[in-house]
Amino acid sequence: MRKLLSVAGAVGVAAGLLTVATPADAVVGVPGAICTLRTLGISPGKQIVRREYYTNAGKATLSTVGYNPGRMTFVPRALVNEPGAGGAPYVNDHYLANYTNGYLYRVLAVGQTSYNDVQVSAKAVASGWGSIRSLNFSPSGTAGGNYLYGLADNGGFYRYVYGDTTAPHSRATIGSSGWLGVKTIDYDRTVTIPGTSRKADVFLATSSDGRLMEYTIPLDTPSKWTRRDLKTSGWNVFKSLQTEDCYVNGAASGRVLIGVTPAGAAYLYHDRNARDGSAADLVAYGNFATGWTEKFSG
Repeated sequence: MRKLLSVAGAVGVAAGLLTVATPADAVVGVPGAICTLRTLGISPGKQIVRREYYTNAGKATLSTVGYNPGRMTFVPRALVNEPGAGGAPYVNDHYLANYTNGYLYRVLAVGQTSYNDVQVSAKAVASGWGSIRSLNFSPSGTAGGNYLYGLADNGGFYRYVYGDTTAPHSRATIGSSGWLGVKTIDYDRTVTIPGTSRKADVFLATSSDGRLMEYTIPLDTPSKWTRRDLKTSGWNVFKSLQTEDCYVNGAASGRVLIGVTPAGAAYLYHDRNARDGSAADLVAYGNFATGWTEKFSG
């Protein structure tokens, strides 16, 4: 076994707890739906930062929590929340994050935000991950764990199986090249392929030439993916684009999108029908927040 770097237990001391809640009348709300989108990021100061946008019947709130006193010792190239991990006020969060040294780390954040007592530690679980620039989990998978997707610098896109007691394994190649133009990518949903009983993971992505796209990746034959262009220009302004389902009367109805520019400006969108393969009903609500300078997942 290769020697692990001494990142585990590397916890720094920070100033006060970053906890901000923006009043409902100061944040734009999405009418006719209940939407919650939580972001995970690492600040330039290596602090784990969680933001939550919540809207219900046109009223919205925005909250931000920074985990203190724990700090990571690096700003990762890519990071992702493990499925089922928790959040504030008592956190027991598990993440995967990689770094330019080539290691993939399992990061733990545990403690109470209300007491300014969230401790952060990290343990290397695999090597050879330095070239991965984006990580995504899907709730799909096998008995050995969930599917973990990694987008590489060379334009390759790969899928792994990951359980919390193992390193990622069973790599499947979605494409060994051809994905270099994908700028952001975020897991959206798992669907049944029409006319079959087969399942597929769907991702929302942007391209370096400005497209907004959906990729559908069959679970049984991941290399036989398909792409649908929802918008043809304007979406390369974002360094991060994340999405989450909205609900009406308990049923999924549309999705909310938050795009963040390199300057930290956050923009809000609502796709009223997330399942129609079209962005004709995509509503833009504009720049609703600033200062989002973290390195985001997805």
